[in-house]
Amino acid sequence: MAKQKIDVMVHRPHILVADHERAFAVYRDIMGMKVNRVEDALSVTYEMLGCDPSKTKLRVAFLADSKTVFGAIAITEAKGLALPRPQPPYPMNIIIEVRMDALEDQIAKFRAAGPYASPPYVIPDPPPPRTDYVVEDYDGHSIVLFGLHSHAQGRSFEAGKTGNGQ
Repeated sequence: MAKQKIDVMVHRPHILVADHERAFAVYRDIMGMKVNRVEDALSVTYEMLGCDPSKTKLRVAFLADSKTVFGAIAITEAKGLALPRPQPPYPMNIIIEVRMDALEDQIAKFRAAGPYASPPYVIPDPPPPRTDYVVEDYDGHSIVLFGLHSHAQGRSFEAGKTGNGQ
């Protein structure tokens, strides 16, 4: 079967937060992401987030995970705007793989710091088996942190593949 050509590539989620330092307490301090750069937002950022530049000041932070050089997530701070807290059903969430040997530690840090962390969901099928937790950052963004179980652990990190082998 011929391989289908795909003409798109997803770069990163871009989330809106009330305060960078509060967001960094989750993404940098709990999850271990690296803040690569913080800068004033481009005009296109105001358009894509639906913000009025005459009423709101936007600054964008690019955070890297263990694989990306530039930014796996863009976090935009909005000053001068009261942000509504996302409510269920959530319009989106971010799914992040964590090394299984670090997952429980990250969940313990979430619980100690105060953001929401669900009980574990152990998912045996489809393979590889994994454990998922649903967590929230301080702005209410829904995040799934998952770790692959021992026989599949490290496959995504070492092979440059996602948790489902792709």
